[in-house]
Amino acid sequence: ASNVEVLGLSIDLDTFITNSVIKVNPPIIFLEFPLEYSDTYSSTGTGSVTFPFQDTIDLGLGPIYVDSVRVEFTVTQTDSVNGYGTLTIDSTTADVLRLESYQIISLDLFTRIELVPGSGIFIWAPVPISIIPDIQIRSVNYWGKRFDYPLLSFELDSAGNVLSNTYQLNPQIVGIADFGRDPQIKIFPNPVREHIRIESSVPIEEIRIIDLLGNEVQVLENEIAENALQLGELTPGVYLLEIKLADGTVEQKRIVKH
Repeated sequence: ASNVEVLGLSIDLDTFITNSVIKVNPPIIFLEFPLEYSDTYSSTGTGSVTFPFQDTIDLGLGPIYVDSVRVEFTVTQTDSVNGYGTLTIDSTTADVLRLESYQIISLDLFTRIELVPGSGIFIWAPVPISIIPDIQIRSVNYWGKRFDYPLLSFELDSAGNVLSNTYQLNPQIVGIADFGRDPQIKIFPNPVREHIRIESSVPIEEIRIIDLLGNEVQVLENEIAENALQLGELTPGVYLLEIKLADGTVEQKRIVKH
């Protein structure tokens, strides 16, 4: 792959837009490969969402009927690799690059108004929203070679103060590459929506489902029916299946839940 892209964003504007997913075009580049110290790059994408309003408002020119509102977003992200070194967390030590990301989301508001009351003719008109500042997101991620997720992440304010941080408790969850022998376990379909089937040359004793933060989501023992798992209620995302076999070995398989 040449890069990792962000296809859109999720936004919640109180009661008007609730947990809407907005596609950004073109996608925002989150990582660009090859990634090296002192690299910088930026990208910009736009998106919009329209929702019904159906009310009368006064913008200083008298009452005007509005039947819908459109919010347009412009997302600009600038990334710089401004550090490198050795990072140690828990029992993991890795050579890492420090990637600082600065994202600005600006908003433009438009209303669909009736040009002449009672005419049924509508036009889109811009509404000044200078009272709404740009949304600014600043973060730092430490990426290690051979890890396909950040080992350590910080969210920063505009002054560079740390607001929050997350790190991986169990870096091994990416999976285990097994080149020395034929795999004992096959899983399908993957990605999965409702249920997944498991073919194993050895009886299965237990299956643990682990999320990407290392949290144990579920342990299955007696629930394994004919080597099929029902995963319909699992939240969409990436998970690790840690499968304990009757011969004492443990296999790890990564799945994507849609």
